[in-house]
Amino acid sequence: MLETRCLPLSIANMFWKFDLHTTSHIDTLLEKEDVTLTEVMDEDDVLQECKAQNHKLVDFLLRPQCMEDLVTFITQEPDTDVEEKVKYKYPNISCELLTSDVGQINDRLGEDEKLLMKLYSFLQNEPPLNPLLASFSPRCCPFS
Repeated sequence: MLETRCLPLSIANMFWKFDLHTTSHIDTLLEKEDVTLTEVMDEDDVLQECKAQNHKLVDFLLRPQCMEDLVTFITQEPDTDVEEKVKYKYPNISCELLTSDVGQINDRLGEDEKLLMKLYSFLQNEPPLNPLLASFSPRCCPFS
């Protein structure tokens, strides 16, 4: 028979009493007034926090400028001389955030005609399309 053990109640209570629970570094970062989308996207746990529907993070991502920047990362080819993370990391993270199955993000993306036009117009660009970006755009297009 399997024996289960629990922490004594006094130890479990100390966890909350002494504030031993961990807070997300993203929460701390989002408290800064001038935080940028790229700073947030540089955090290792941004995708997990988004999928866990961290309220501060979701509210930040829903800002019109952030939503526009997320779509721009997956629809606008970066210059050839920019950092690797601008070419590869930010478009990938943007796609993952936009497709993270968070209802509020889905709704905002689906209801914003400007964002939808930007997504769909990318697919109408002259060939050859950037293969990486071309793989992201259809994933983010509602009803595609």
